[in-house]
Amino acid sequence: MLGVASFDGYFTRVNPAFERMLGYSVEEVRRESFVSFVHPSDREATVAELERISRGAQTVAFENRYRTSSGGYRWLQWTGISDPDHRVVYAVARDVTDAKQVEAETRALLAGQAALRRVATRVAREGDHTELFELVTEEVGRLLEARSASIVRYEPDGHGLVLGGWGEPGAVRLPSGSVVELESESAAGGVYRTGQALRVERFLGE
Repeated sequence: MLGVASFDGYFTRVNPAFERMLGYSVEEVRRESFVSFVHPSDREATVAELERISRGAQTVAFENRYRTSSGGYRWLQWTGISDPDHRVVYAVARDVTDAKQVEAETRALLAGQAALRRVATRVAREGDHTELFELVTEEVGRLLEARSASIVRYEPDGHGLVLGGWGEPGAVRLPSGSVVELESESAAGGVYRTGQALRVERFLGE
């Protein structure tokens, strides 16, 4: 992808690769500020990079996410240089979405292996099972990027017993020994009733 952008944040020229990559026509790309295509979480850094390059710096391997016409996002890696006399930036971008996905999968795999090693080390020490359940709960919660997590054992009387509870500071959590009503709309109750994995958007204790 090749483009020329003005210092005020609009593309003045782009090549057809923009349309092939993002799904927008050349006219659509030029009509809106290029920041409007950037993922909201990346906009502040993108504006700062534009200001930096407009002062004469060169951009090498700057990355952000661009919205496609289908509503998804692609990771783009930019190289650019400015022409202060004409107040424009000459930029080249390449799609690094697949590389980002591989990188994320590798990080997740390494994190999972590290968690297993920590749990295995704790198992080898034997001792109190409560501490082991607490550790397993924390490791699972962190791997899933959750704010809190629990391990629940289903009891014959129809209740759930929390064997391990973990939470980040300030997060709602179920401490070990808590009893869960399985007829509730909680994740534990849903799994108990259906026997399948379940996702809920809100913890009932909040």
